[in-house]
Amino acid sequence: MFLLLVSFGVVISIARFRITIHGDMLAYRSLFHADRGLRLSEIARARVDVRIFNRTNREYFTFAPPFALVVEPYPEVKDEPLIINLRIFSRKDLAQLFDFFGGKLVNDK
Repeated sequence: MFLLLVSFGVVISIARFRITIHGDMLAYRSLFHADRGLRLSEIARARVDVRIFNRTNREYFTFAPPFALVVEPYPEVKDEPLIINLRIFSRKDLAQLFDFFGGKLVNDK
């Protein structure tokens, strides 16, 4: 019975993650946060952030995902970056997401 409840909890928590692209609007909902969104015109850049091997001690105590897409708005938008956990989504979904950004998806490496 316990295993069934844990399995149900895992399914429910994964189902909470959602990315929605509607026209020029990107919206993201995670396990602990309500929907947040940005229009493509409000996005300065997007970058993939991999934190598996380069975490500092302070970062071990944060809830940032180890494989994330950081969507940074322009400063005049006055909004926090959108941090999207990429481990939850399929490669097909990620390809569509990356296509949405076009030239705004940068590679810092």
